[in-house]
Amino acid sequence: MVKSNLQALFLVESEITALEGKLNGMRKERETLISVILSSGKTENRYYRLESSIRAGNRVINVLLLKDKYPDIAPKIIKETVTVSDTKKYLGEVLIDEISEKKPDTVTYSVIKKESGVIEA
Repeated sequence: MVKSNLQALFLVESEITALEGKLNGMRKERETLISVILSSGKTENRYYRLESSIRAGNRVINVLLLKDKYPDIAPKIIKETVTVSDTKKYLGEVLIDEISEKKPDTVTYSVIKKESGVIEA
């Protein structure tokens, strides 16, 4: 029996919704497992190791503070957006801390399968 395009679309969307629900559940399970592993302090065994990578958080310029503290410089660097690099050129690294906030670093974890070891099912 040939399905209509609407019926096929409905079935595809239903399957996507089901898979998204399953994926969200698996993400929660992953976070729980990472927490348990980190709490135990055992991040490595004969076959696997948990590795982390840290991505530094972005710095965000507070335009109102920039205008208040440096009214003579602000017009030179304020466009549609204010970049940290443009602001650093005029104020330097130390003064930029007064008018910006740094977003938190992001830590991601991945499990690496070690090459040395045979895993038996």
